[in-house]
Amino acid sequence: MYSSKGDHDKYSPKDATRVTKDTSTLIDHIYVSNLDKVQESHVCKLAISDHYPICLTRKEVNKDKKNSHSTITYRNFKKFDQNEFLLDLQSTPFYKIEFEDNPSVCLQLFYDMLNKVLDKHAPVVEKRVKKDRQPDWYNSEIIYARNMRDKYNALGLWSEYRFWRNKTKQIIENSKKNYYKNMVKDSKDSKSLWKCLHSLNPKFKKSPHELATDENNTTTNDKKSIADTFNTFFTSCAEELREQRDITSIDKADFNNLSKFIKNQLKQQKHEKFTIPPIKINELFDELIKLDVNKSSGTDNIGPQILKISAPCIASPLTYIFNRMIDTGIYPSLLKNAKVTPVYKDGDKVLATNYRPISVLPSLSKVLERHVSNNMYKYLSKFKLLHPTQSDPSRSPLPYGKDLPFLEPLVELV
Repeated sequence: MYSSKGDHDKYSPKDATRVTKDTSTLIDHIYVSNLDKVQESHVCKLAISDHYPICLTRKEVNKDKKNSHSTITYRNFKKFDQNEFLLDLQSTPFYKIEFEDNPSVCLQLFYDMLNKVLDKHAPVVEKRVKKDRQPDWYNSEIIYARNMRDKYNALGLWSEYRFWRNKTKQIIENSKKNYYKNMVKDSKDSKSLWKCLHSLNPKFKKSPHELATDENNTTTNDKKSIADTFNTFFTSCAEELREQRDITSIDKADFNNLSKFIKNQLKQQKHEKFTIPPIKINELFDELIKLDVNKSSGTDNIGPQILKISAPCIASPLTYIFNRMIDTGIYPSLLKNAKVTPVYKDGDKVLATNYRPISVLPSLSKVLERHVSNNMYKYLSKFKLLHPTQSDPSRSPLPYGKDLPFLEPLVELV
């Protein structure tokens, strides 16, 4: 057996393929394009002539046929009109939210009203696709050319088919070339550049199809069992590490020195208890405007782009809801639920311990988080509880803000 490149294969038959009364010769051959896909070959001693057939077995994985088509669910913005959307939002009775005291109820009412308007202008649709996500260079021009190519191929019009086949190939090549050229040219940060480079040589770390679900490492491919195993591991791993960790005398000394440092700093100035102040409507509006539209949406399926567009209409009801959270100390579960994706790190892929979680929270939670973060930073700065090189890099003139250990301010006290 030989490959198309002329390489000899170890599975080449050694038995004669043509046998006569006086001679036995091996004159028949098989040529393959990929030797790695051949399991074995042999000469079958059954024939109706003086030539025996050469047989081979291919290494082929039989994939299970899908019982259903692959579909994606998304909001269709094809007919979205921003002005019409804002007009409908302005007429939405968000004032009814202020009749409620429970922030969880208030937030649910807000989502119901916003989704009602959003479903009208950008309805949720389901589409059957071959791939869950098409490449960014894939456009309507390519789709049209492919449809024309397939059309003439089905009709048997070979001249037209060859024209559209070559044109489709040319359009795809030009689309890729322009996409990557513009992506490199317009990349304003390292993240955009790396996204471009990774798309040229993608190395996907997909979620596992099999996972060990018990101590005996018994594997299963049941999606619910896999999800339950990951949920159990991700929600308990921190507690297990804490229980396994032995608190040493050095740890106690570090904690005592840190406590001493904080008490001394607070004594030097008039001490006041930290509280989260109410959020102002203009502050909340500014935070909505600053949301990164490239971030994914959370479990509420309302992306930052929608919140940014809706900011003039939703700032007031959200201000009331967030202030109710601060006053009551109730943080709605709607903002706690996250989309969690297990990402493979290293080691055996069937063990949950070799995965790390990537969580995506609702975009609204980022707004309140930033409000708390800003006021906490002001409090710590006021009482000089942060080392100059330990502050947030975005607020510090030093380029290495958060890379230094947190206990550095205590070095002089040890």
